[in-house]
Amino acid sequence: MILKLDDSHNIELLNFLKVKKELNLFMIGDLENYGFNKDFLEYWGEFDENYKLIAVLMRFHEDFTIYSKEEFDVLGFSKIIKKYNFKLLGGERKAVEKFGKYINVKEKRNMYFAKLDKNDNLYKGELLKKAIKIEVKDAVKILELHEIINDGKIIEDVKRFQKKFIDKTGRGYYLLNNKNKVVCSAETTAENSYSAMIVGVCTHIDYRGCGYATALVSKLCIDLLLEGKTVCLFYDNPIAGKIYKNIGFIEIGFWSLWKSGKC
Repeated sequence: MILKLDDSHNIELLNFLKVKKELNLFMIGDLENYGFNKDFLEYWGEFDENYKLIAVLMRFHEDFTIYSKEEFDVLGFSKIIKKYNFKLLGGERKAVEKFGKYINVKEKRNMYFAKLDKNDNLYKGELLKKAIKIEVKDAVKILELHEIINDGKIIEDVKRFQKKFIDKTGRGYYLLNNKNKVVCSAETTAENSYSAMIVGVCTHIDYRGCGYATALVSKLCIDLLLEGKTVCLFYDNPIAGKIYKNIGFIEIGFWSLWKSGKC
């Protein structure tokens, strides 16, 4: 039985998600920061015959996230996803792959999911002093770097990028060259009481190999660990994976991200 969740399910939902709090940081973050009464955010839960929660689907705008500890009603959740003309479906790989028979997608991306909860191997050198905190007003120049890295493709609009800094659900740092151009940046998203996800790590091609990404990711990790939070990220680039492992990230699972033709 699939039900639309509301405030009355808050404690049960949070306890369910906390079993794998790192993998569920997107759901936990949005639940803590926005609750159930936003038009861009919805939760649906599947309950077994004993009214025990066994699966959850979250909608954030046109992006969906799925989580389940066992078999679940894939068809039922698929109907909800298609009703909203989704852009993205993400989640632990074993859960997302079950939707293969029910929804059509343009691209399937499988990534390693990693976490860090110790600062032993983080970079602590001079570059940390040059890291500049991202402010809301910096959105355009940060996204310009993202666009360059992605061959001119616009990955995220300015307002949505700014939202996480306005809502305090994310933070970030960047580095400038001697011409005051952004050459490296890194951010977090979905910050919650337990964890945060590092995203948007990018370095201009002319400045790679200088340790800039290592420095900014380390800076974010240092900040978050001091707040008692676990740091998470996912990647599919072997070079990036080597950087993350060198500073202490360990792989804890696999994350899948499916994109519809709307992306």
